[in-house]
Amino acid sequence: MRTVFHIGYEQVALDRQGVTDLLTSPRVKQVIEDKGIKLISINQLTKGIPRSTASKKLEKAMEKYLDAVQKANQDLHSIMIVQHGNVLAEKWIGEGKEDEPHILSSVSKTFTASAVGLLISEGRLNLTDKVISFFPDKLPANVSENLKAMTIRDLLAMTCGHDTAPSVNTQATETPAKDWVEQFLAHPVEHKPGTFFAYNSLGTYMLSAIVQKVTGEKLVDYLYPRLFRPLGIVNVKWQESPQGINCGGWGLYLKTEDLAKMGQLFLQKGKWNDRQVLSEEWIAETSARANGANGQYILVIPEKDAVIAVTAHIGDMQVELDLIWKYLLPAL
Repeated sequence: MRTVFHIGYEQVALDRQGVTDLLTSPRVKQVIEDKGIKLISINQLTKGIPRSTASKKLEKAMEKYLDAVQKANQDLHSIMIVQHGNVLAEKWIGEGKEDEPHILSSVSKTFTASAVGLLISEGRLNLTDKVISFFPDKLPANVSENLKAMTIRDLLAMTCGHDTAPSVNTQATETPAKDWVEQFLAHPVEHKPGTFFAYNSLGTYMLSAIVQKVTGEKLVDYLYPRLFRPLGIVNVKWQESPQGINCGGWGLYLKTEDLAKMGQLFLQKGKWNDRQVLSEEWIAETSARANGANGQYILVIPEKDAVIAVTAHIGDMQVELDLIWKYLLPAL
């Protein structure tokens, strides 16, 4: 590789803009594509997961898997297989693009929970903290005993005590917009927290609101120096509520390799390049699988020292998973 440089930096800003204009020119882009040249960023070069050659067994398994995906009319967007810390196989299909972030749906919850784990390790939050203690100005007129008892742990475990999970209209256009925290706190809590499970995405939004309340930063900004930057995850986008709080339970956009990195972090018990990013104790409390609506997956397989990251738009996620287990798992 030959380094191109110039003597003196009097026109460095102009030079940099010239390089940017050159590489973003439609004509230059087309020539690069025609010649089969792949441009990568310095972040990809220095912080990407290392690549290695797949075994013949895995190569054949991937071929059979992708053929089965096509025959099943599954709208797979991408898949990446990492084993022993190296990417062995990767594929982008249809709407999937290597360098474009993909909507993660409920996989977002894993990142929100990680922020809570980081705050606990910093001594700024406890699992036993009461939810209402963070929002004294947003409580309903009558605060039930069950609502009073609800804790951070209950939000994480989705055992808040709701008979049916609260929800909000994310497409609402009324002015002023309804406060999502107030709507959550006003929802009836029929059961004693910790005793009744109900899947609860708005509960994870509450975790995001608590992170913002404690730190004074949005969830995505709090995570950047503590999680995203160490892993080399850039260009993060996270949808927000009308109150300017990251959605927490949904709305995060990341690339496929970013998902694989998160899975690898969990596989390595929270350690990344000799740095303990998340505590080993926190990792032990979490699930080895993250999944989101329409086929988003981070699969951590400790017995194979492997991670599989998937993005898709597939309604039947069990069938999607079945093909992975049938064709890919035996080849690892």
